[in-house]
Amino acid sequence: MKEDIQRVVLESVENIGKKINLTDLAVEVEVGIPKRKEFGDFSVNTAMILAKKMGENPRRVAELIIENLPPESEQLFKKVDIAGAGFINFFVRENAMVDKLTEVQRLGVSYGTSDIGGGKKVLLEFVSANPTGFLHIGHARNAVVGDAVSNILSASGYDVTKEFYINDAGRQMDLLGESVYARYRELFGIESEIPEDGY
Repeated sequence: MKEDIQRVVLESVENIGKKINLTDLAVEVEVGIPKRKEFGDFSVNTAMILAKKMGENPRRVAELIIENLPPESEQLFKKVDIAGAGFINFFVRENAMVDKLTEVQRLGVSYGTSDIGGGKKVLLEFVSANPTGFLHIGHARNAVVGDAVSNILSASGYDVTKEFYINDAGRQMDLLGESVYARYRELFGIESEIPEDGY
């Protein structure tokens, strides 16, 4: 529903820009949920942001936005009004909410996905625990966070490759190998020297 509000408000702003011959009315529409129910289901402060660009009173800009909402808005909202310094409050029609829930059910796990990533390749490395050190709860947390980020990127249209980098090179691995070999020899009663800084 927030995306619907963003879309109709942006369309309204575009219509206003054409009417008053202002092309630089680009604005980011932030949709919020009022704390009090009497202020509607959703609200935007777009009028207050645009008022500066237009040199107008924010409440007047809010009126213009409401007047220029596209016709489909009537199917989505039972009421749109102005509060305070220029907040625009949206009261959603019950059937519009039911339609949205029906869409969520119909689309299932694909609901909310997008193609914003455009198939761009992303290599996501996470956890990559040091094989010579102890594992701890932080590694488990990083696995969950990394997997969640991967899922979000994939759902946004990115081609994601996940990687757990196995850091099996360098002096620490030499020490681990030498230590394991020494411990192995000890199992057979052969005296062996554990390397300094070994395991």
